Amino acid sequence: MKKADDKNLISPSRDDLLERVNNKYKLSVLVTKRAKQLYENDDPLIDEYYISKVSMAINEIDQGKVKIIPGEGRPEEKR
Repeated sequence: MKKADDKNLISPSRDDLLERVNNKYKLSVLVTKRAKQLYENDDPLIDEYYISKVSMAINEIDQGKVKIIPGEGRPEEKR
């Protein structure tokens, strides 16, 4: 996980995430779907259990562990 700098108080920044998902709307949907999976007791792909499910989904995307599969209902997980 990248550290926040003076300009970005949140890490990873939206710009960092948009390097992985090239569209802010797709990114929003991906975060929402992955967070929902985590709330429904799907196994996390990272070891940061103390953070919220939404933050966990964002960090999984930033680390390249989750990506969009066109035409599929679920985000693909890289194990």
